Amino acid sequence: MMDTKVFSLFKERDYSEIFENISIIGKKVDFFLECNTYDLELPTEEKFDIGLDIFEEAILKLLSLNFSDKKHIAETLCLTKDLINFIIIRLQEKKLVEGNGMDLTENGKEILCINEKNKDKKEVKFIKAKIFMLKQTKKILPYIHIGAFETELNESDREGCIFFSTENAGKIKSIKGPLLKEKKSEEEKLERLQTSTIERAINKYNRLILENEELKTIKYAHGWAINSTPSENVYFHMQAVVQDGNIDEILVSDGLIEDVDFIRKYVKNNFPGFVGNVKKNSVKNTIKSRLENDKDVERNNNKSKYYKLESIMSEINTLSYLYTISNEEDAFNQDEMQALKSEQKNFLLKCYSAIEHSLYYYDKENKLNPTIREVIKKNKNSKRNLKLIIQMAKKIGISEPQKYENLFNFIDDKRIRKMYNTEIPDMRIALSIAVLNAADNSNCQFIKLLKKRPELFDVINKFIPKRNELSHRTKVYELDKENNRKIYELLIDFINYLQPDYKFSNNINKELNISSISQEKLNAEIFLANELGTMYFYRLLPKSIRNEWMIISPGRAEYPNITEYINIMYRIMGDTLFYEIKSIKKDSKLNKKQILMKLKRSGIYSKSFETVKDVYIKNVLENKNETLGANAMVYLYYQEDKKIKELEKNKFVYTIERLVYLRGHGNHTLSTVLLTTDVKELDEIRDNMLRISRIIGES
Repeated sequence: MMDTKVFSLFKERDYSEIFENISIIGKKVDFFLECNTYDLELPTEEKFDIGLDIFEEAILKLLSLNFSDKKHIAETLCLTKDLINFIIIRLQEKKLVEGNGMDLTENGKEILCINEKNKDKKEVKFIKAKIFMLKQTKKILPYIHIGAFETELNESDREGCIFFSTENAGKIKSIKGPLLKEKKSEEEKLERLQTSTIERAINKYNRLILENEELKTIKYAHGWAINSTPSENVYFHMQAVVQDGNIDEILVSDGLIEDVDFIRKYVKNNFPGFVGNVKKNSVKNTIKSRLENDKDVERNNNKSKYYKLESIMSEINTLSYLYTISNEEDAFNQDEMQALKSEQKNFLLKCYSAIEHSLYYYDKENKLNPTIREVIKKNKNSKRNLKLIIQMAKKIGISEPQKYENLFNFIDDKRIRKMYNTEIPDMRIALSIAVLNAADNSNCQFIKLLKKRPELFDVINKFIPKRNELSHRTKVYELDKENNRKIYELLIDFINYLQPDYKFSNNINKELNISSISQEKLNAEIFLANELGTMYFYRLLPKSIRNEWMIISPGRAEYPNITEYINIMYRIMGDTLFYEIKSIKKDSKLNKKQILMKLKRSGIYSKSFETVKDVYIKNVLENKNETLGANAMVYLYYQEDKKIKELEKNKFVYTIERLVYLRGHGNHTLSTVLLTTDVKELDEIRDNMLRISRIIGES
């Protein structure tokens, strides 16, 4: 059972995300069906390929017609002159043009000649595909897979249960469900499929995906036999839901279409107990939703156009005193000033997130020029796209855009699609898209913003490393009212220009309640010193970690919101481990594989450790603070078995896994997921951390 392969179209997505127009009750239920698979060799007719994209070929043809002016070429092809320059550089790299890029080489002339002779010729090429057949009924599933076939590995050792993990934006999601399988019968020898059967399946697939932007239709050569070879069996991941308005009938989806009727009928006829469980799950979730906080329900049910941005701005408003503090702040005592510094950290992180969301919403409404998007796809990597973005940045008036390579050297088609699919903004991607859009439209809102704020690239370039440090480390900066004010005013300009229809809330809190700060700090210190040990807490624990513990110490009158609560715990645990690791003499040649092998021998295994990048391990071994997972792995590697057993007794690995999972990408947008997080669980994680920190401190 452990070696079985799992295939999923859902992975980190749920039914309600893919099929938004279907109203369901409760939540989805995962399950798996065993499928036979066939490997196909599909004949496709393709135009004779000379190895050039459409832009390169067009420019070569114009050069052969004695076009000698780049501006004339740009006007003829309706492209920008910067883009023409970029394509000519590529032609020079391929040695098809020479000199100033306007003269064809012999190779360039020859390749055009070859293309002319074969322009009407079509080649038959064979592409690999895979078709799925429900094992019990021999009916072919709607989905057809093209290209390399990758599966997940079943991680469960329980008969009749499938379990696998998937990752998205650093967040690991575990998926498990029953394998709906009838009693074993004799294995039948699979016969090759008839060409007509495969053609019908392909035609059906093509009709189903007409409006699916992620999938392309399969164009096969008619009149050719299609070879099919029986291949491995896989467990196909399905989801079942109860449809609102028709609770008598469940919907069963493969991830491509909403309801595969023959699978639904098969499940209904053969697994009535499973159908009952799907309905029970719906009832449980319906009851649970009634018990949720009324405010959270209202927020979810009445999402406005900019609801995520509004949520962040609402939290920023509660921190407005950080840039409106009176000139009497010198009168603040040390405890009050420390509280202000901690709040400033929260304020800066939220301002960064708000700017990120403002750019994201702007890009979402202002789609990239199809020609530029096609070039990005063709380039396939961020280094090539960097040249394009720098050229476009110059065009919109950014002086020395090479200074901002770390902002622009990140964009490719895969990352663009990932940002839009996950709805998790990324500053570097969103900013690069805005630049590309602006180069194509000199009268756009981003250009207007840039004219008012020519320093915005400098500010963001400095803001990113500061944000990364603040979000991962317990470090705080000195209170800087003037800087906070500048960041806030820049944020307001972003929203005013990029979201002109955004309605600002007037509910701004300009007063800081500091009446009980010292008393709360004293209570927290006494409690934490007792829990962690006086020597460790006051003498060995860095001040930055102590201050973060104060914010979430048991017994406080007020706690941060759930998102901030999780981020604080993540930072505390990561820095606690890092300061311990620094004192250990480490082998710089050690690698991830060696660490995992030793941990496995000690009885330690975690899926979150598997996803840690090798470079993170290398950095930790060189005394550079890294991700929580990397710090935890290196720390455990250098502990004796007795210490590891004590840590595991107090749920060390479980605590690390939960912190990594709950924190996810670290982006504010995840707070919408965390609305369902039980605060009691967070308190339990914090209490685990207290016990773990004491064990660490006693070494």
